[in-house]
Amino acid sequence: MFDYTRCKVDAPTNGTYQSPSGASSYTLSQLHSDLTSAILKLGALDITVQQKSKILSWSYNTTTKICSMRLSIQSTLPKPVNMYIRLTNFRQNDRIYTSSFSTQQLRGDFLSSVKDIESDCSLLKFANCDTASAFKFSNQQYSMDCWPPTESRDRVIQNAEPEAQYYPCGLIANSMFSDDLSELRCLGSLTLSDFEVAQLVDLDTLVSLNHGVMIPWPQNGPNYVNLFKSVVNNLTKPVASTKECSPYVDLYAFDETDLVWSTKKSKYGMTAWNSTDERRAQIPKMLIPPPVWRRTWPLWKDGYNSSNIPDLSKWERFH
Repeated sequence: MFDYTRCKVDAPTNGTYQSPSGASSYTLSQLHSDLTSAILKLGALDITVQQKSKILSWSYNTTTKICSMRLSIQSTLPKPVNMYIRLTNFRQNDRIYTSSFSTQQLRGDFLSSVKDIESDCSLLKFANCDTASAFKFSNQQYSMDCWPPTESRDRVIQNAEPEAQYYPCGLIANSMFSDDLSELRCLGSLTLSDFEVAQLVDLDTLVSLNHGVMIPWPQNGPNYVNLFKSVVNNLTKPVASTKECSPYVDLYAFDETDLVWSTKKSKYGMTAWNSTDERRAQIPKMLIPPPVWRRTWPLWKDGYNSSNIPDLSKWERFH
């Protein structure tokens, strides 16, 4: 796991790279799949190996708002390799939050008026401020876009028709994780010496012998290395070898398809607002992107139109 939360604050912004604090690190559960399988085949040792390695360095671009990180991947990762995001201080199981969406919108129903939406969608349902002023949610006006003075509101909100709706409405859509993570780019090959390979195993790791006796690794460094090398030497493919890649050429690209079950995909559809020319012409003033979407994705900064309205049926990241 690696934590880039404070990259914007702690990383240098002058184009140089700097090593972050020790809090930013990731963990790999295995040193090498060949090593694990070989140990099991030898029948001598059963070792749980845990490798920890920090983000080597990072840099932040204030113009593009991109955090660039250099990582040291010291293990062969068999396919499939999945990337998961962990959020802290995020109360996604709150009752109000979990019900803040519209199944009608998500499956693509044509809702000619915001009042046709059955869900309350919390504070993100009514996109027109005059309409929203007639409704209250927890003693606040029923649209967070309408809290600022009229002259400070986004143009797309000022132009919204009385029956305009947020699309998609609700808190869940508005809080969608919006960071874009690029593919991994090779910066160079890694070679591990015998001693470096040995160092990747915690000296306090317990070793289980076949007869079930638990003993600790010897605390003596040289003895530890020699014992570990005796296992490594039995491998058909040495661990202490170079992992070849072409610097700045080889990429490890992550695919954004096949992320969800097919049964879940059926719950989403392209909005029927995009089904006829007459409806398409009304999209800019009738369907309004959630506030976070407008700030995060330049494509929707000024609202939707017939060419940029998202097809939720194909956007698996949203599912």
